[in-house]
Amino acid sequence: MLLACAGLVAVGRRRRVVRGWLARYQGGYAQLLATDGGPRAVRWTTVAEVTVTFRTTTVYTSQAAYTSTRLHRFSASPCVTGGLAPVVGPRWGSWRLLKDAVRVVGPRLVSAAEDAYDAGQPAAFGPVRVSRDGVTVPGAATPVSWPDIRSIRLRHVDLARGGRVVRAVHLSCRSRPAHRVIEVSGLPNGIFLARVIAHAAAGHGVPVKGKVS
Repeated sequence: MLLACAGLVAVGRRRRVVRGWLARYQGGYAQLLATDGGPRAVRWTTVAEVTVTFRTTTVYTSQAAYTSTRLHRFSASPCVTGGLAPVVGPRWGSWRLLKDAVRVVGPRLVSAAEDAYDAGQPAAFGPVRVSRDGVTVPGAATPVSWPDIRSIRLRHVDLARGGRVVRAVHLSCRSRPAHRVIEVSGLPNGIFLARVIAHAAAGHGVPVKGKVS
């Protein structure tokens, strides 16, 4: 019986389907899935858009229940090879790629957005616009004017093995009691939004509360 069980385990290992792999290197990353015909590779020097999504879950303890927000998925585009850019989930260590993107891609994309703002053009983050007129939030046709913004508060999420990134930007407005909230999750280049808003807010005397990461 023991020999038979060992034989079944050996056969199972040989027939196990490899689900894929992801490799990080200094210039970018590449991913190969079982359903792909070849690897999909992203090079940091060509990346124009970084998108992250967060997942909020309810954690129950014996004494209380609370919500926990964590990084869920990461993607960067365009792809150098392999068509669509790979979407990397927590199983592949998406937090590592996010840290790489913040460190390598962030300075270039933030500088370009700040230059556009300084030149009088809106800095675009999907439906969000940061301009001299104010900040356009998702679902709004007109921007929230800078004189109407009393302060800006940044909300963060902790990454695995240290580090934090902004997950939401709260605009405290004089014209309404409730904050206007801009969620970073799913927003193109949203992880760099806080830096550009802080850059613009400084010129209008609007205080920014929270670490700009």
